[in-house]
Order: sequence, then structure tokens, then C-alpha cells
Amino acid sequence: MEYLAPRVATVADVETLMRHRAEMFAEMGTPRDGPFEAMVAHSERWFREHVAARTYLGFLIEPAGSHTVPVAGGGVLLLDWPPTHRDPQPERGYILNVYVEPLHRRRGLARAITEVCLEVCRARSIRIVSLHAADAARPLYEKLGFAPTNEMRLEL
Repeated sequence: MEYLAPRVATVADVETLMRHRAEMFAEMGTPRDGPFEAMVAHSERWFREHVAARTYLGFLIEPAGSHTVPVAGGGVLLLDWPPTHRDPQPERGYILNVYVEPLHRRRGLARAITEVCLEVCRARSIRIVSLHAADAARPLYEKLGFAPTNEMRLEL
């Protein structure tokens, strides 16, 4: 099957962005319970605001010749970040929501989405890009040069 090049997501694509995010979490083992449904319910407003403000640059891939529902997507969240000794530039990229529908996997679509996100970051002179990877996706991200960091987390 042939696919179109990744295209920029618009506010009209919010439903697809939400569906991909929900399926991504479900496939990683997140139960479809009350907190899951709350995430989905709150996602629409977040996507609408961030896509419109262009602080979330989403990308979608569709099968060639059919212009139906996108089968892969993801995006980069542009973060306002204080300058550091590693990077004085006050913007960072965070890649998230990379998802490919099961029937379209193993065809380079996740890589294509990630690469277009990295191209956006390079074009903006963003030097530090991070993401959280599902176990199955780690080999892809490692091939693209991502490495584990010393991030820690506390949930309040």
C-alpha cells in the first residue's frame, strides 16, 4: 500500500488526534476506566487550543488515493523552556502521540511522523527534543539517535 507524505493536522482533525491518543494508551495497557475516559473528555479542548495556537504541531498520514481517515499520526509540542548550559535557546520539542493503526504497522509510518517532527525542530533551531517511548517503539527511537536520560517523576 502507498501512503501520502505526512500532512499538518488542523483543528478539523481533532477527533482523529484524540482517537489516536486514546488507542495509543489503550494498546500500552491503560485500562478504559474512569480516568481514561476523563483523559479522552479533556483532550478535545486541549487539542483544539494547542493546534489552533500552533504550540502542538500534529502530523497525519493517509493512504494514497483514498483520502479517508488518517492511519498514522503524531506531533511535537513546542515548549517554552528556560535557557540552560546545554542549550541557551528557550524552546524545546516534545514528541508525543505517535500512533499507527495496527493494519498499517511495520511500513515506516511511525518513523516518517517522528522524522517530520524532528525536521520541524531543526527548522526552529530547537536542539533538545525528548519523548517517552513504549517498549515496542524504543528500537525506532534509538535508531533515530534518542538516548535514555535521568528524568525522574513524582505524581501528586
